[in-house]
Amino acid sequence: MKKREAEAERRKFWAELIARHAQSGKTVEAFCQENGVGSPLFYTWRKRLAAEGKPLAFEVEVEVMPEFEL
Repeated sequence: MKKREAEAERRKFWAELIARHAQSGKTVEAFCQENGVGSPLFYTWRKRLAAEGKPLAFEVEVEVMPEFEL
């Protein structure tokens, strides 16, 4: 694997992991422990990807409630 391809794979891995964490509702420490990664490395990648302006996209389910009068 070429150096550029390896870096792209790492970026993809961390972006997906960070997105999964955002959906998990868990602390960074608990999430990282469950996924076998160190929290300092998690924070490093989250900061790096955010600084590059890479969207850390994740889906959020929203339920719209009907309006009612009080």
